[in-house]
Amino acid sequence: MTTERVIAVIVSYKPDLAMFAQVLATIRPQVTSTIVVDNDHRPCFIPVAEDIHFVSLGTR
Repeated sequence: MTTERVIAVIVSYKPDLAMFAQVLATIRPQVTSTIVVDNDHRPCFIPVAEDIHFVSLGTR
């Protein structure tokens, strides 16, 4: 028996937070987990859910 896992990777840069929350809510039932890669040097959000992992690439 195999268990399929689908992981979403989203790259963001200064997203519209309301729209971004909608995107996360829409894809969450379809994936095992989500990785959010933030390209801004000042992250404007940090998701707080067990299945959402946050990576910040922008450092100065």
